Amino acid sequence: MSVFCNYLGQLRLYSFIPFVLFSSTFTTDSYQIVALALLWLGFLVYLETRHKDPFRLRFSPYLWVLFTIPSLYLFPPYVTIPFLFFSFLYAKKKDGVLWGLTSPLWRGLQDFSLAFTFNPTIAFLSLALIIRNLIGDFRDARHDSQTGTKTIPVILGLIKENAWGYWGHLVLTLASTVLWWYFSLFTIPFFIITLLLIVQTLSYPLTPRASGPSFLDFYSTPFSTPGEQTPEGRAPRGTK
Repeated sequence: MSVFCNYLGQLRLYSFIPFVLFSSTFTTDSYQIVALALLWLGFLVYLETRHKDPFRLRFSPYLWVLFTIPSLYLFPPYVTIPFLFFSFLYAKKKDGVLWGLTSPLWRGLQDFSLAFTFNPTIAFLSLALIIRNLIGDFRDARHDSQTGTKTIPVILGLIKENAWGYWGHLVLTLASTVLWWYFSLFTIPFFIITLLLIVQTLSYPLTPRASGPSFLDFYSTPFSTPGEQTPEGRAPRGTK
């Protein structure tokens, strides 16, 4: 069960849900929405193969390619290629100071690039993800400082445990769900959104992280390949 939860957590239901709703703000084509959802999952798989966090089980390094094929078929290149480009830049977050500092920008531009040709207003609203991702960097600042990832809070020396970053990121993620529900081209009942918000909240701790409230621990040992170590030689704090 812990293996299943580890993989499920890496696919981040809490961000997958608002992304699907975001897709529904600029297209009503169900095939396109499914293709975009797969594109998002492909990005997450690619991200995990690049970052190789010690608390997470490994995906096949080329699995992400399969997830991107439907969107390349259903959308013109000027829609999907920029998304893939910004995904590539975001995945370089651990590769140096420039990439660590600019990673929130690339995350915002991912969604912006998808929506811009359909609905520029929605595209500019999606840039709010820059703030959400920056809050996530504060959440992970202590772990990032230990692994040499130079994010904005690390550069500023704000590397203590930031519980507010954990809860703040969750709140902003839930808020984005409500925002995209409001602008969705579909009529989605309120009780459905309520259920989705509950699913997001419950699934948020499943993503294996080295930061976050200790009372949400789900794993007692790290998931790592031979030769990898957790920061400071300790077991993960849980699946935050």
